[in-house]
Amino acid sequence: MSQTITLKGTPKVPGAFESQTIRWQGDASYPAATGYVLTPASFGFNRIQRVFDPICNTAASAAWDPVLVPTYDATGDFIVSLALRLIVQTTGVEVANTVTVATSDFNIIAEGN
Repeated sequence: MSQTITLKGTPKVPGAFESQTIRWQGDASYPAATGYVLTPASFGFNRIQRVFDPICNTAASAAWDPVLVPTYDATGDFIVSLALRLIVQTTGVEVANTVTVATSDFNIIAEGN
């Protein structure tokens, strides 16, 4: 008989991967040098296997293209952090440092455990 652990109401086999969605909202000071850093803990995981393209939640969010830049562990198998960078739709360049992106609102889906 195999063991089942219940996490957030979903049956989960130990070691199995699951998907988790987070809602990310911007602030009044964009960090252009690094973008916004997300870690596995941001999704409630110990490690991330893969991440999907962000989804806009508001019309105002469409002013920017969100780009996720992963950093992998030494094996190259798992993502240890993600940099969320915002690109201005009309110019194709990254948002300038300290610019307000408070109206940005995205769902980001990752798979991990």
